[in-house]
Amino acid sequence: MKYIVTNFPELMTSLFHAKASRGHVRLAWRGQADAAWKLETTLHRVVRERSLVERRWELTINNEFMADAPGMSSSTPSRREAANWLVVMRHHGLPSRLLDWTWNPLVAAYFAVCGQTDKDAALWAVDVGQLNLTYGADWGLGSLYADEDPLKALVHAPFSGKEPPKAVFAVAAPHATRRITAQQGLFTIHGIPDPLENIVALEKHLDRILIPASAKSGLLNDLGYLGMSRSHLMVDLDSLALDIANAGRAPICK
Repeated sequence: MKYIVTNFPELMTSLFHAKASRGHVRLAWRGQADAAWKLETTLHRVVRERSLVERRWELTINNEFMADAPGMSSSTPSRREAANWLVVMRHHGLPSRLLDWTWNPLVAAYFAVCGQTDKDAALWAVDVGQLNLTYGADWGLGSLYADEDPLKALVHAPFSGKEPPKAVFAVAAPHATRRITAQQGLFTIHGIPDPLENIVALEKHLDRILIPASAKSGLLNDLGYLGMSRSHLMVDLDSLALDIANAGRAPICK
């Protein structure tokens, strides 16, 4: 289902309508500052843009990161902790087959309206239970620590070089960082390069709220009033300093 909102009351109405229309199930949300961006992972976007061989490139960058990271940090996972490595790599910006979502629609709305001021934004919702059922999982939400295949195989594929299962699952995010906790984060993990909105079987499980560029500034101010600020969501000293220095002015997106 598609909605268009231009102010905060319309945003709230569309959020509750999306939930009610699906029988009040728990939805995961993702905000994208440019509505033209696809629901695809950084791994699959880079592979597509650079015409790379997915499995070979993914294994190469993961091996290099795992080899070098312990010399730069004292808190890296052990070699066998595939799930934790996926989260660490995603956190630090390495192209990954994880896509970030949040349980909090206001967090997603903040990221939708923060930045790309000349572009329309999109706020996406997905029914995680139905997403997982589509690919044969009979549980509502998966886990990166799952022992069941095909989810387990999908988690370990980035480190084995083996062909990943052709599936997408919604999974709980290990709260390994304060940022994941603050953003009420979860992930989808993708064994398919196609953007979610292009997968016919998933269309009926997705909702999209379009936010015109002209509405971003007003919505950002309203969200800031409700505590959706950079320092509360990014949780680092740089963000705290920016928010304090900018107090009383329009919220900062950097």
